[in-house]
Amino acid sequence: MQNSIKSKIGEINHGYTIVAQYLNKVVLAISYNRNVSEPAVVWSLDRDGDTYYGSYFCNFASAQKEFFARACGGI
Repeated sequence: MQNSIKSKIGEINHGYTIVAQYLNKVVLAISYNRNVSEPAVVWSLDRDGDTYYGSYFCNFASAQKEFFARACGGI
């Protein structure tokens, strides 16, 4: 198991900027593109740090709730 941090805060992934990351397992990201209908996303991270299982949201507060639920082991 690696201890290096993957998907760092501030990194851009699929057009979204990562704003929070928890234990290399889950990230919260936002898009600054006004044309995106769902500007917030929560992704899980695989062992290589690649994103999968994205949940997209039209508001940041809902995305934050999902991020904290996954970080606490809910998903």
